[in-house]
Amino acid sequence: MCCIIVRYGTELKFILLCGAYDFTGEDLFYLELVRQFVFEEEEEYDHMEQLIHAFHFRPNTGLQGLKTHLWTYDCNSVDEFFNKVENMDYFRVPIGKYIPFECRIKQEEV
Repeated sequence: MCCIIVRYGTELKFILLCGAYDFTGEDLFYLELVRQFVFEEEEEYDHMEQLIHAFHFRPNTGLQGLKTHLWTYDCNSVDEFFNKVENMDYFRVPIGKYIPFECRIKQEEV
């Protein structure tokens, strides 16, 4: 097994993304919670990766116009970030009123 050290540093990096996009040739509403990691080898920066939890919804009038992104950089703390996310219509409407037709977890290098 290969091990790469993941450094958290002083910041935990999270992103909330949502909106209607045509990434696949079909208009879909995406709600994604992303955790970004910085990898180091021999105490030097190597690369970044993102762990993405994506909820995909069929577009409808209730989701129309919901589009935003929020980074932990926009907040004073991770707690503030999650408090903002949990109170945003961008998060509450899709999660509280609709059932995603697909949910994916993926990891990718940035």
